[in-house]
Amino acid sequence: FFESSGVSTTATAAHSSLRPMQGRRVILTAVLGLVAFSLMEGVAASVVPGGVSGPKPVSESALHAAKQAITLLNSSPALRAPLGATVEKLELVAVKEVRTQVVAGLNYFFTLTVKDSDGSTFDIETNVWERRWLEGKNDAAGQPWTVTKVQRVVSENSAESN
Repeated sequence: FFESSGVSTTATAAHSSLRPMQGRRVILTAVLGLVAFSLMEGVAASVVPGGVSGPKPVSESALHAAKQAITLLNSSPALRAPLGATVEKLELVAVKEVRTQVVAGLNYFFTLTVKDSDGSTFDIETNVWERRWLEGKNDAAGQPWTVTKVQRVVSENSAESN
């Protein structure tokens, strides 16, 4: 057949030797695909779109957001009210924990150590909503930084001493 069709037996032999190699490529591609899928499945389980992250190291942007929260709390007695009637001015001592959530902007969830004007130090939890694209705009309804929650952290030690 090969002689009469004009196809050389050498070309046919070379072509048939490629078939096992192509089979190996298919198997290798399938194995790599399964490995990639299982790795992606593990990542997908730990990162939920719109979900809150686990605790993160304090970055420069997180520290900036924490300072913005303190500035906003100091500018508004109504925001500070959940911290107690005697809390007048706060100073940031430390960022104990930061978690984030991607929304229309970025939510920061902080546990902060703060100092009051009378010198007492305590922890607070505060959430700050960052919308940097609004910086420099004069729109009272859309501020680039908004404190959405603040509360004093009641530790076991302070509960025992009261």
